[in-house]
Amino acid sequence: MKRPRKIDLNPAPPPVFSRRFSVETMRDKKISTSIEADARELGALAGFLGLAAIAFLRAGFELRLLSRGRIEVTGTVEARITQACVASLEAFDSDIREPIEVIFSPPPEPGPGKPHKGAAADFAMDDPDDLFDTIVDGRIDLGALAAEFLALALDPYPRRPGADFDAGGAADPVKPTPFAALAKLREQDPSET
Repeated sequence: MKRPRKIDLNPAPPPVFSRRFSVETMRDKKISTSIEADARELGALAGFLGLAAIAFLRAGFELRLLSRGRIEVTGTVEARITQACVASLEAFDSDIREPIEVIFSPPPEPGPGKPHKGAAADFAMDDPDDLFDTIVDGRIDLGALAAEFLALALDPYPRRPGADFDAGGAADPVKPTPFAALAKLREQDPSET
């Protein structure tokens, strides 16, 4: 008799843009590499970020081996995106160029008296390893890193150059206040009253 397969009802979605780099291949102290998204990845990433389109996305990286197995990743992500203006709702293109600087650390080895990484008590700010991103299964996902820095560079309220917000002209730009009426009374000559 066949056993029923266990189904994960909450699977983690696959990364929209992924380029996994194996840190075990780092023989030199410094490596340079670059990545670029294909048309399918650009469409998926645009949908994920709520953009009308992404014309291109590329990133250049330098990975430098540090002490204790840590790796410093620096570089730049560049993209041309199409988004809707919050003032006019018209689509417009803009270029993004965002610097990247992150340090990755190997996961700490669980030891006696130290809970396995993942326990809430293990994320104390006094642990220096908590200040770094973690190398997962000996790899760093440079695609996910580029997508993350692109997302951080996006303006949450994009405005097309030259676009002005027009409320329809219904409101008078100078609305009198009660204090303005008091000021007029004060300016009046007392002999007029």
